[in-house]
Amino acid sequence: MKKWLFHILLPSLLAAVLILAPQRAEAAGSSFEGDDELRAGDRVTVTYYVSGDNLYGITASMDYDSSKLEWLSISCELGGGWELQENGSAHILLNDSDMSDPIDGWEAAFSVTFRVRSGVSAGATVSASVSGTASDGSSDSSLGTAYWEAEILPPLSDDAELDDLWCDEADIGFTGGSEYSIEVPYDVTELELDWEKSHSGASVSVSGNSLSVGSNTVTLTVTAEDGTVRRYYLYVTRGQDPNYKPGSDAALSALSVSGGQLSPSFHPDVTEYVVYLPYEAVEFYASGTARDSKAIGVKQSDRRILALGENVLRVICTAEDGTTTKEYRITAIRMPQYAGTVPAQPSKPTTTPDPTPEKGWSLPETLELPYVGEVELLWVVVAAGVLLLLLLVLLLLIVWFAGKQHGKAAAAKAAAESSAPAEEPIAAEETPADPVEIAEETPAVETSPAEDVPAEALPVEEPSAEETPKDNVVEEISPAEEIPAEEPAIEEAPAEAPPAEVPAEDAPPAEEAPTEEEQDVSRMTLSQLLDEIRNM
Repeated sequence: MKKWLFHILLPSLLAAVLILAPQRAEAAGSSFEGDDELRAGDRVTVTYYVSGDNLYGITASMDYDSSKLEWLSISCELGGGWELQENGSAHILLNDSDMSDPIDGWEAAFSVTFRVRSGVSAGATVSASVSGTASDGSSDSSLGTAYWEAEILPPLSDDAELDDLWCDEADIGFTGGSEYSIEVPYDVTELELDWEKSHSGASVSVSGNSLSVGSNTVTLTVTAEDGTVRRYYLYVTRGQDPNYKPGSDAALSALSVSGGQLSPSFHPDVTEYVVYLPYEAVEFYASGTARDSKAIGVKQSDRRILALGENVLRVICTAEDGTTTKEYRITAIRMPQYAGTVPAQPSKPTTTPDPTPEKGWSLPETLELPYVGEVELLWVVVAAGVLLLLLLVLLLLIVWFAGKQHGKAAAAKAAAESSAPAEEPIAAEETPADPVEIAEETPAVETSPAEDVPAEALPVEEPSAEETPKDNVVEEISPAEEIPAEEPAIEEAPAEAPPAEVPAEDAPPAEEAPTEEEQDVSRMTLSQLLDEIRNM
């Protein structure tokens, strides 16, 4: 029924157009254009173009090999009042229904979409043709026959492989696999990559090739002709700057808990926190984020099944240098179960507040000493007292030793002077009138040669009562007066009557010749005196 109506209405419509349009069509032509290379399974759209002046209607028929091409659709390319009617490819009609937009020059009339059937082999051709007639409203003119033809190419390759891959900075050791690990020095900021594709139609793209210090992933994406994709991964470790010093920041920038609220509020420098949880809170854990993005990592707390009372969890951050760590402790206190009465609050130790110190200066409780660290002030005072006492004892020993040496030197000097022979006898009239007090420590009297002379040889004059000194002062007797110079019999005394000798134990140390060190003891330095004390 539809075909019968189409055959009746089409001639009538063309006749009406020719009657109403007074213009006359001049030279007309057509073309049928589309892709000239296809593959089996491809879709292709072919467009039919016409040329002419004042064309208001077109009739056409199409011919194609349906064993190679599958008709999919047809569409009108003319705007305005143009309408398209078709009954398969054999009968196609286009007309300007309101005759307001005629075709002038070359214009696309309609487009047809085909699909190349999958059985078409590579190297074959597919084609279609359109034969048309144009009308200007008063007469018809032939548009001729327009042809379109395309060659069928081989199917697209699905080969997305690489036959080889290398770079200038390191040996990849390509084996055909998808993953490789390499190391490059610090001065390498980008890999110079090259490759060999298995199929020339494939394409290769590279991403992530801007290297930072440490671990990097460079990805090579190979896309085959048919869209098949394969990726190759290079895990690149770029060396550290030889002048770089790893950071030692092991603090956290954030600390979070699975329930409750931290007390006090989080601060990177605060490492002790408490969280109060209800009885119903059975599970608890904490996690932290390193403040330094280059830190090695953060060891999160374990997921803990809480016991009643205190539960301690730890979060530990390790700095970039690998040795500096910082531990954050979270004490989770799980409250007892509510049984109708409010449970007792955790007891707090009662402490007596220290009396308010008076304003002004006060001694610190501890002192920071170099190479020692923090020490209580009491121990510092005790140590200082002991040291002062030792110094005092040492000083007393030095003074005692110096006095002893000085006494020895003075005694030796006096003994040497008393035992030396007089150069000239001292006359009686030259004896000093005033008596001289003899020092108790002077041994000259005890060792005087007068002891070897008989008492009757020495003239002794009894002092009168008025001449007796009140202070028990005796007159000094010089050796010259005790031993007359003209009596040499002391040295020539017979062997049986030797002069009396002073016993060895009564001999004063002054008889020994004083050494140079004893004579200069008063001028010895402190270090020399200390050495003398150690050598005693």
